[in-house]
Order: sequence, then structure tokens, then C-alpha cells
Amino acid sequence: MNDTRNDEERESVGFNSLTTMLQEAEAGDEDAQLGMGICFEFGNGVSKDEALAAEWYRKAALQGSALAQYYLAGLYVDGRGVDKDVEEAFVWYRKAAESGNEDAQFYIAQWYMHVLHEERKALYWYSEAAWNLHEDAVSLLEEKLLAAVDAEDEEMVKTLLALRGTRVYPDVRFNERNPMRRAAEKGSISILKLLLGREELKIRVEGFADDFVTLEDELYENLYYIAKQEGQTACAAMLLEELGRMN
Repeated sequence: MNDTRNDEERESVGFNSLTTMLQEAEAGDEDAQLGMGICFEFGNGVSKDEALAAEWYRKAALQGSALAQYYLAGLYVDGRGVDKDVEEAFVWYRKAAESGNEDAQFYIAQWYMHVLHEERKALYWYSEAAWNLHEDAVSLLEEKLLAAVDAEDEEMVKTLLALRGTRVYPDVRFNERNPMRRAAEKGSISILKLLLGREELKIRVEGFADDFVTLEDELYENLYYIAKQEGQTACAAMLLEELGRMN
């Protein structure tokens, strides 16, 4: 008896909540419109209806909801509730990316890289996604920076460092995948200077903003010993000279 009453109470609460959300959505509330879209796409408390989901997503998307723009784009990609239209999907993914949705930013980057073959635009959107902590974008930029250091491609290193989503961590002691360590090992002085000379490094490196200055001497010392151990005498001399200027 009690279980039945509890079930009825839960259903009543769910119905009332859905009714309120529908009223708010019809009154123009962006979040409620997004919520109705989700309900109809997945059948949460209503009969699943992807065409209605698309309608509600569109209403919220036109008001600037990044999530609604992203979900609407997904419907166009799959042809669910709307006619399949990859170009229209791209339009909405682009809007979602510009609104700050990291998944849309990564999708747009992939599109520019693999479909339109516009690498610079792709790198920009990978960077935006990485800045918003999209794990795949972070990993991809790390790989590209390491590859550029290994290839001693100074222009690509400059391009990547200009993007706000590219991170270089100062603690190089035990991280063989750190690009500064790689540059010291290879004796790439010009590239190492680029990596060390980023004006916004103190701000962008997570967890080191407060004590970066105290780490700076240690960072140069670590790089000096790495270069010396690898037999990169010119690079070691440059780092030793920089250390002398600091002190």
C-alpha cells in the first residue's frame, strides 16, 4: 500500500514538474525549452518524439543556448526528427562552438582538419576545446607540440604557443614528454627559448600561478643538467648564462 502511494506521489511530482517546465518553455524560458527538447529526445516523462525535440532545441538554440545548438546539430547529423543535413549540422555546431561548448569546438576542429583540410582553423578550435578542458583536444595539442619540437619546426611551435589552449608545464624533471625537456635534449636553443619565453605561462599553467617565480631557477637548472647530460653543450651554456642573469 505504502509503495503504491509513494509511486503515485513520485509520478505526480514528475507530472507537475514537467507541466511547469512546459509552461515556462512556452513562455520563452531558454533553459526550459532545452529541458523540453531533452525530454522529447529521450522520452523522459513524455512519449519520445525527436521532431518535437528538434523544435524545442531550435527555440532554445535561437536564444543562444550552446547545449541546445549542440543537440540540434546532432539531430541534423543523424537525420533524427529533421532531414539529415550535414551542412546545417555544421552551422549549429559552429554556433555552439562560438557559444563555448567544448564538444562542439572539438567537432568543428575535426571538421576543419579532416574534411576542409584547413589546419590553422582546426588548431584554433582544438585550442578552444582544450582551454575548456576537452581531454581529446588537450592530448592532441600536446602531441602536436611534441612533434613540432622533435621536427625542430619553429613556425609550428610559434603557432601552437600562440593558442591559449596549448599548455607547457614547467616541472620537467621526471616528464620525458615535456616539450621543454625534449628541446633541451635535442639542443634546440631557439625552440627552447620560445618555450621558456611565453609571457602568459605564469597565468596559464595550472597549479603554478602562485609559486612560478620560485620555480623558475629550478626549472632552468633542471634543463641545464638535462642538456649537459645529453651532450648539448651550446644549449647547456645558454641555460647557464640565463641562470647567471637571474642571480
